[in-house]
Formats: sequence, structure tokens, C-alpha cells
Amino acid sequence: MYLAVRGDVEQYHEPKLFYTAKVGSFIKDVLGMEPKRFALKVESWVVGDFNSAGTVNRRLSLTKLVSLCRQLIQDRLDIILPTLRHLPKKKVKMNYNNYEGKIVETYGVTLANFPGTVQNPGKIGHRQDLINLYDLLFKGECSWTKLTSDELVECIAKNKEHQAQGELIYKAYTEEEGSSSSEA
Repeated sequence: MYLAVRGDVEQYHEPKLFYTAKVGSFIKDVLGMEPKRFALKVESWVVGDFNSAGTVNRRLSLTKLVSLCRQLIQDRLDIILPTLRHLPKKKVKMNYNNYEGKIVETYGVTLANFPGTVQNPGKIGHRQDLINLYDLLFKGECSWTKLTSDELVECIAKNKEHQAQGELIYKAYTEEEGSSSSEA
């Protein structure tokens, strides 16, 4: 693969990308984007001078931070699911409303080191908390992990116990949520 992008915003050249069929397949299948979009993302990273997560945090709006956190969570979920023994039949969208039942218990994976209870990044109230989550995701310190059979059994038992005590672990599907339940 050959990729050339401009080094700063003063240059007016378009990104140039030459690649083999295998590289194109990798970009599409593993990274989940078209090669041209990949080149544009690399260019925006270079031109934006994003040397670290800290630089990104200071420059981005709250809405963009939420979006980046959601994207990192979804992208890494997409990476771990194909490594399971029983592959999902369709693409799995992160479900923040029913995370325990629809993600953890169904697929045997958990989002380890999430600060506090796993929730939609859009519901994190303070910018600094969102920045902390982004930093953990960016560095890979908050990541998806597979549960062992024993850990999964223990998790299910704990969830049922919490539900029996009145905690809302398994939330009912409502008509308003519809297909956007993964976003709430």
C-alpha cells in the first residue's frame, strides 16, 4: 500500500492511495470503511496534528467526543465478536439500554474498565468524565474482553439477583426505542 496525504492545511493536494486487492479487502472488512475514506481519515489526523488523545480532547466538541467514544466501543465490539466460537448471524449493534442481557449474557463479552456503570457516552454528564472515558478507550485500557464460562454463569446469577432486588438490569423494550435502542 502507498498512501500520500498533505502535511498541513496550506497544501492543496488530494490524498493518493494505491493498494492491492488484499489491502483493499482489509480496509473494507476489518476497518469497515472504503479505502478513500480511510485515506481522508489519515489525512485529517496528519493535518489536525492529533499526536495523542490529550490533543484530541482539547480540540473536539462534546458531541464529537461522544461520537468518538461510541465509535471506538462499536468498532472494538465488531473486532471481538468474530473471535467467538459461536459467531453472530448478523452485525451486532452496541445496546446501552440492555447491555447486560443483550451483549454480556448473549455473547459472553464485557467492556472491562469502563468507568462506572456501562452507559451510553451521550449520558455522561461532565466533559471531564467523557474525556477520561475517551482516553481509556483510545489507549485500550477500557476494552472488550471474553468471559470464561464460569465468569458468564456468575455474571448471569449476579444480574438476576440484582433484578430480583429491584435494580433495573433487564429493561423492557418499548415502542419508542424501536431500532434506536442501541443509541439510548
